[in-house]
Amino acid sequence: MRFTKLFAALLFLQVVQSCILFKKQVEKPVTVNLVDKAVTPEIICTASLAKYTPTVNVQQVLDSFWVGFNREAQITKNVTLKHNDGNCDYEIALSKIQIVESSRNDTIKNSASAFNNKVVELNTVEIKVEMTYKNLKKPNLTSTFSDSRNKSEKLTNNRNMDQMINGQNKDHRVYRTKPIMDHVFSELSERLGHRIWVPLTRNISRSFR
Repeated sequence: MRFTKLFAALLFLQVVQSCILFKKQVEKPVTVNLVDKAVTPEIICTASLAKYTPTVNVQQVLDSFWVGFNREAQITKNVTLKHNDGNCDYEIALSKIQIVESSRNDTIKNSASAFNNKVVELNTVEIKVEMTYKNLKKPNLTSTFSDSRNKSEKLTNNRNMDQMINGQNKDHRVYRTKPIMDHVFSELSERLGHRIWVPLTRNISRSFR
């Protein structure tokens, strides 16, 4: 049991350090030109009640994406990232970043609760990113790749701190919506900055064939 826990902890640490599991190994040294292109994040809200997008800091979302992107670049073997340098093997550019808030309905199913069969609207926030990729040695090989990350509100009947202090909801019959943390957009964006290297390294590896 102790060995299993230790193995799981080591695996988790490795995942955190490498950030992504499915990134392709780039087999030989290459240079990648990142085009510094001004992109304004687009806010899209289809939720009936906007809870998170009205207060989002779009510049912070953009900055967080580049933090994750540059950190992953530093630990990607055989890849040297440059800026606005046409003498590279590949060229990439951020073409789109969207900040999305949507909603869906969920129904409480607990016959012992007064909230049974109550329909609750839960919101989801999502960051979507699109980048363009070009093989500068083979100019006809141009493609677009994208990725997204999201986080949703949840229904819970777990006791919160006030309920525990006041001895309430011991039978877990009272439900509430668990909101999304305030910094969710920046966190999702930074994770996406790491994750976008999966399709990028796949494109680079594919060009070696």
